[in-house]
Amino acid sequence: MEILVASSPSKNGKREIIQELEKHNPKFYLIDNPGQIVSTFNTNYGFLHLSSNIWRSIQNINIGNAYQYWFARKQMILSVICPVLNGEKYITSNILKFFTDSKFEDKELLIIDGGSNDRTIEIVKDWCQKYSNIKLIHNPHKYVPYALNIGIKKSKGQFISRLDVHTVYPKNYFEKCIELSKTINADNIGGTIISCGVSICGKAIAHSMSSLFGVGNSTPRIKDYDGYVDSIAFGFWDKQVFDKYGFFDETLIKNQDEDHNYLIIENGGKVYQSSKIKTYYFVREKIIDFIKQMFYYGFYKP
Repeated sequence: MEILVASSPSKNGKREIIQELEKHNPKFYLIDNPGQIVSTFNTNYGFLHLSSNIWRSIQNINIGNAYQYWFARKQMILSVICPVLNGEKYITSNILKFFTDSKFEDKELLIIDGGSNDRTIEIVKDWCQKYSNIKLIHNPHKYVPYALNIGIKKSKGQFISRLDVHTVYPKNYFEKCIELSKTINADNIGGTIISCGVSICGKAIAHSMSSLFGVGNSTPRIKDYDGYVDSIAFGFWDKQVFDKYGFFDETLIKNQDEDHNYLIIENGGKVYQSSKIKTYYFVREKIIDFIKQMFYYGFYKP
């Protein structure tokens, strides 16, 4: 959201400002006195009332030669990025509906598709037509690390949340992550992963992925925990983290998230797991798919 505060300009002055600002296609409001809105050139953006404290904190700048104005810019709060390839089975309920049902409003969703040949693209396009804050982006390189870096670079939010199409998230997921980001000294935040299966085989795989035998001492997968860890799944970051530590390694088809967490820690950062966040991950339903997944996890282990 972008706000223009004007010191009682004339009608002609208001038009001058609006014409100047429209060149940059912003979301601006014209305000006369603290808390009183005089004009807005696009009612689709709604209205905003400023408290006296906010009014006093706005920095004076000059626009043009005629008037003294005050300008403040507020960045979008949250960008949600989701890499996907052939995700028609889960993407509607786990990602699209979850995103739109979330009470948190100041957000965008970027679906980065790696060349799906099922109905994924068709489904996402339908939702894009209904919701202007959902975008479909093509990933010409197919794999997840490319998708993550594309999404991060195109994101507009102060915070970035990475969602996985095979995972179910709690309704207050975004709110909890933002709350923790503001109160915990950490560069990446995540929670406990509860593995789930549908078939008998899937349930057996889920059980193995929740045990010491199956995943070793991977804290996010085997227990609730509050504290600093080596790695967490998915990820929730302040966007500045990527300016500080860099982007995902695009040579790692798997485990790029674990590698990035190590990069953060090696450079003095922190990764935090919270028991307040619980996500439900649906595992592979076939043994052969599970074997392939584990093989690549080991092959690309940082």
